[in-house]
Amino acid sequence: MPPDSKTVALRRATVVAPAAAPGVQFRNLWYRQSHSINIAHTAMTLDFRASSQLLGSYLHQGWVKKFDTEAAAVQAMIESEPGEVLAAASNEIRDLLSFGLSDTALGIIMTHDVGCYFDPKSKHKTYREWLGEVAERLETKAG
Repeated sequence: MPPDSKTVALRRATVVAPAAAPGVQFRNLWYRQSHSINIAHTAMTLDFRASSQLLGSYLHQGWVKKFDTEAAAVQAMIESEPGEVLAAASNEIRDLLSFGLSDTALGIIMTHDVGCYFDPKSKHKTYREWLGEVAERLETKAG
């Protein structure tokens, strides 16, 4: 483990976040405490309001009953939601990706803080790859 890192214990996995990156403040305090997640935060914390509104609404636990694919859900949000919300969600995703967190940490944040229940492993992608693609699609429409 690099000496200038902050370590996050996630049940059986250990996630290392670069010390230079500001931390993430989890909104779900119970989950953070019960799963020993402790990412130290600085003055800058992430707000997942727009991401939760979009990804949490379109890719919730029962999204497969409404959409055939995750791409169809993302397309529906792009066609239905205002450009400023799409831009805000894209910025939140880009900010999250800038922390350099592991795929495990990104998955926990997406599920427990954003409310997004799509697992990109089902498409042979990492959370980082998939989130980058989603952010790009949102930016294209918002722009």
